[in-house]
Amino acid sequence: MKDFRSIVVGTKFRHGSAPVGNTGIAEKRVSHSEVPVDSNDKKAVGPDFICENHSSVFLLRPISPAAFEWVNEHLPEDRQTFGNAVAIDHRCIWAILTGLQEDGLSVSR
Repeated sequence: MKDFRSIVVGTKFRHGSAPVGNTGIAEKRVSHSEVPVDSNDKKAVGPDFICENHSSVFLLRPISPAAFEWVNEHLPEDRQTFGNAVAIDHRCIWAILTGLQEDGLSVSR
């Protein structure tokens, strides 16, 4: 397993660059209990992460309990978050996506 604490660059939003208040965009928050489960083997169905491309910043949203655990184990404690997502600099996202897939987790757009 790789440790990405040394390569993740926290992204700081400048004043006015992050949406504040009601932006008119509805966002569904997924809790651990809402993850679909295959009744045959009790494994989560679907991706562990959702990765959103916002040009220079990617949002990596953990969905499954394994994904939340992976974030806590492999990303720095002072990581920049946006809701339950981790804001990742575009220069670092490829290495992180490769690492989480090597650890057996899945990601979707």
